[in-house]
This record gives sequence, structure tokens and C-alpha cells, in this order.
Amino acid sequence: MLAVLTTVLILAIVWAQPQPSGDLYIALAGGREILAGRLGTPDDWAFTTGGRVWLDQNWGAHLLLYGTHAVFGDAGLLVLKALLLVAVLAGLAWACRERGVDPLLALVVAAGAVGACRSYLELRPNLVSLALAPLFLWALERTRAAPGRVWLVVAIVALWANVHGGFTLALVLLILWTGAVLMAQARRDGMTAACRRAAPLFAATVTAVALAALATPFPIANLTHPLVVAESPLWQTVAEWEPVFGATPNAFGTIWEFLLFVGILAGVTLLRAVAALRSGRRAVERAPDALAMTLFDACSAVLLVAMAVRARRFIPFAIVLLAPLLAGELQELVGRRRRWPTLVLAAALLAGPILVAGPLVLRYRPDNPAFPRESLFTRMTGSTPQGVARFLDANAIAGAAFTAWEWEGFLRWQGTGLRFLIGGRAQQVYDESTYRLEQELLVGNASTAARLDALGVRVAALPLIAKYSALLGALVYGDEPRWAFVYCDGRHAVLADTHAAETAALTARAARGVLRYPDEASAALSRAMYLASPAVAAETSDVDAAARAATALRPSGMAYSVLGDLALADRIPRAEALAYLEAEHRRLAALPTDAPNAVEMLRARRTLLQVLAALLQAAGREREAATAAREQWEIGMGIAALLQHSAYGGEPYTM
Repeated sequence: MLAVLTTVLILAIVWAQPQPSGDLYIALAGGREILAGRLGTPDDWAFTTGGRVWLDQNWGAHLLLYGTHAVFGDAGLLVLKALLLVAVLAGLAWACRERGVDPLLALVVAAGAVGACRSYLELRPNLVSLALAPLFLWALERTRAAPGRVWLVVAIVALWANVHGGFTLALVLLILWTGAVLMAQARRDGMTAACRRAAPLFAATVTAVALAALATPFPIANLTHPLVVAESPLWQTVAEWEPVFGATPNAFGTIWEFLLFVGILAGVTLLRAVAALRSGRRAVERAPDALAMTLFDACSAVLLVAMAVRARRFIPFAIVLLAPLLAGELQELVGRRRRWPTLVLAAALLAGPILVAGPLVLRYRPDNPAFPRESLFTRMTGSTPQGVARFLDANAIAGAAFTAWEWEGFLRWQGTGLRFLIGGRAQQVYDESTYRLEQELLVGNASTAARLDALGVRVAALPLIAKYSALLGALVYGDEPRWAFVYCDGRHAVLADTHAAETAALTARAARGVLRYPDEASAALSRAMYLASPAVAAETSDVDAAARAATALRPSGMAYSVLGDLALADRIPRAEALAYLEAEHRRLAALPTDAPNAVEMLRARRTLLQVLAALLQAAGREREAATAAREQWEIGMGIAALLQHSAYGGEPYTM
């Protein structure tokens, strides 16, 4: 009962684990276009691909995700995620049982492996690949008793090759298994007999490679495409390709579970080896199939751990594919008649779900102050720039654009008319030079606007986060600014080149205040940020009035910053600005801190206090400035505590 309870709770926690993923929307948009007959046709998502074909190795998974959503909607996708997680667990349990592991221990180890992969199990094609991995391993292990069963392995590889690029790992493991069987058999019976014994494996391996290369929409490129990243240090800087050690702070996934798993596997294997030496058992005395398994386990363990250390995207594959080895080693270490070690392991694993269950449940409560307008699906899969998509559609904005890498799939899924510079499809369709260009543009300098102009880019759609701040600053606040805000909701922005003929109608409508917006609050803040853009050179009184109108509808740190900048530049009277901001401070301080939009209000207050402190300091009111700065710090700590309490799994606005 304890083992079953642990398994169910781990599955539930992993299913509910918030996992923002732009790849989900690439899959939905890609699946829709496959059914429209555009698989393998010249790409029209981006203006930088030159008509190249999107090498969509995930096309089968894209069809699965899109078809599920088309029939069952968002709820269907959440059910699909649950089913895929159960498939991973079941496949692992079968693979463990194939090694003779006790059913209870097999279940507990499988659950532990799924839990250890929790930060990598997003609702995207990679999860379909992970569901196939243990099934492949189970089928491979079954060939020990009957090599003819290897054709089930071939069938799985053929399916996998049309679902996700992870199939290449299966081919490598199949080759390792064939080699291990050959070496083990040759030791006892000689090479000639060993070749006869391994003939079905040879034939199956050749067939699997041929099917992976030919029985797909992309012939030989399907097999060779992984070399694009393997041979490119530049592509290896993409988050999921970064190494375990020395990665950037925002690198893909967590690593402590992987390191703990490897440590436990190494420790148990060492204890087993010591026990075997003491008992007088030696590897050379084993039957060929046992020796083949030992050789395969050793080689695959070294390979999988090395791959995971080199690139984080392989961490879940390493854990899943090595979990049956760990289960087998544990079985041999504790014996087949002892159940108590399994129960102890189940109890230890149960601690994780118990610790996170409360905060995770709180994340999905309707009154959560960090997610005032988010559905269950959005809280689980990440907020999306819905307002940006609606604004682009309502105003028929199209053409070449610089957009956030993470937004490519979503903006395509929403049917916007933008054509992207680059995005999450990465090396599947873009080349190194385009990726390098994007990285250079993100640095933001005096040449940024000119480089975008040369590319014909007149629109940019960006989240207001640190990654894109330098680019936004260079465009809107550079030495000779040409770009201005045309949309801003406080979290996302759309910028336009005010000097370009292609956006002349758009910026003219922005100047007249007749653009269409999703709601009054975003319209008011967009108006204020447009007028405050240096390229517009608006009258100070208009900027002041627009910023105050925006804060009246929805308090915004950006609007308060605009007022502070005007006052510090002596474009509006400081005393008047101070009086207004102090009144706003009192108004916001009176608002309840447990309201559904509490986090947004607190963030607005924090920025307001930052502006107040600067103005008070400039006015010589040092003591009051210090008080405002201290209160700003306290609110910042309060926001952090509130998010830690209410936003398990990350910030509300994560995509």
C-alpha cells in the first residue's frame, strides 16, 4: 500500500508541476500545418530561412498534440500529459521486471525515476520520446531469452524516428547491445558461432537504421540532423543544450536530482561489486546473456551519464534508461526475500510529494494572488502573451518582426501575420548565422536599430524581462531613437519603427490614439508609453496626463517611472509630481494585500516607492527618501515571500 501511495502521489505532483514551454505551441501550430499539407514544404514562418524546409523530426508528436487539442481542448492536453507520464512509469516497471526485479521494488524505482525527471517533463514532444524510451529498453532486454524478439525493438525505433529526434539514442543503444551480445557469445563459443547467434541482432540493427533514415518524411537528413548541434559550439549555447556544470543561471531544468541519482547508482554498484568479490563470484563465470547485459550496462551507463553532463536535455533520458539498472543492482544488494528495504525507499520517496503538495495545491487555488486571471491549463503550462496576439490581430500588424524566441510557436498558433527572425524551432530550420545575429542584437548597442532596418524589421514584440531589456533600451531610448511603444500591458510590449514607410499607418494611428487594444487599462498604458517614447517627441503635458490616466485604471510601475523621469528632468513641477505620487502611495497602501491581483499591486507600489525615493532625495528630503527606500526594500521582500508561498514552480509570467 505504501509503495502504491508513493507512486500515485509522485505521478500527481509531477503532472501538476508547472512547466512553461514554448515548444507546446510550436507543436500545436506545426500539427495544424501538417494536416493542411505543409509538412516538408518551404518554410513561411520566418523571413530568414530562405525557403528552407523545416526538418520537423517531431512531426508525429505534433500531430498527436494538435489532434488531442482539436478534439478535447486544453483539458485533453492535460489528460494526455497524465497518460504519457503513466506510460513512462509503466515502461520503466516492465523494464525492471524484465531484469527479474521484485514487482514492488520495480514500481518504487520507476516512481522515483519519474520524480527525479520532474523539471524536464513538459507537455511537449520530448515527453512522447521519454514514454518510448523505457518501452524500447524493455523490448531490448526481452531479446536475451529470444533474439528473434528484436523485431519489436525495430518497430519501436521506426515509430520513434517519426515522433522525436531522441530516436538516435535508441539506435546507439541497439548497436551497443548487439556488440555486447557478440563479445559475450564469442568468449564462450568463438567468433563464428557468436556471429550466427547475433545474426538477428545485426539484421535488426541494419533495418532499424535504414528505417530511421528512409521511412520518414525527411529521408537521410532525419538520421544526420543531430550532427548539426553536435558539431556546433554555437547551437550548444541554447539553454537545453548547456552542460550540467558551468551553465548560465537560467539553464534548462534542475540538476540535483540527476547528481543524486548518479551518486546512488554508483554507490549501489560499488557495494554490489564488493559483495560479489567477497562471495567469490566473478564476471567471467557468468552465462553469455548475463555477461552481455553487464557489458551493455557498463557502456550505456558511461555513455548516458556523459551525454547528460554534456547537455542537460539528456538528463531525463539518462535517468529513465538507467533506472532499471539501478533497480537490478538494488535487488541483488538487498536480496529477493526482503521487502523492508523497498518500503524504506518508498517512505523516503514519499517525503518529496508531502513537502511540495501544499504549495502546489495553493498555486492552483482560484484566489491565488499571483495568478489573478490564469486558468488551470495556463498555470500549469505557462502564461502566454495573449494581449500581444490580440493587439496584433486587431490592428492587422504583419511582416518581418523581431520577437521573443519563446513566442515563435504561440504567435504562429494564434495566427498573427508576423514573420520571425528566429525562434524555438532553432537548428531544425534556422542556421548558425541567424542565431548569432539574434545574440548580437540582444546585446543592444548603437548599431542595433540600423541592423534591424537593414533586415527590413519594423516591428518587435517582446516580454519586459531582463533578457530583452538591452535590445528594448537601444531601440526606444538610444542616442537617435526611431522606435516607440505601440502596445504595453506592463508585462509585454510591441514596438514599431516610427520612421519606416511600412509602419507609417500604424504609427499614425498610434499618434491619433485609435489603435485597438484588448482592454481599457492596456490601451491607457500603451498610450502613455507611446507618448513617453523619445522618438515621438510628444508634449510634456500629454505624456503627464496619459501616465496619470493609466495609473487611474490600473496602477503601473512603468507609468510611475514615466512621471518620475519627467519630474527629475524638470519637465513637470517636482513638487506637483511628488504630491501626486505620495497620494498614489497612500492609495495603493490602503489596498488589500491578499486580493487576487496583489502581486501586480505590490510591484506597482515597489516601483512607485523607488521613484518617490529618487524625487525626495533630489528635493533634499533625505530622511523621507531613506524611509521610502526602506519601504521599497520591504515590499520587495514581501513580493518574494508571497511568490514563494503562492507561486510554487516559478513566476506568474514565464513565457
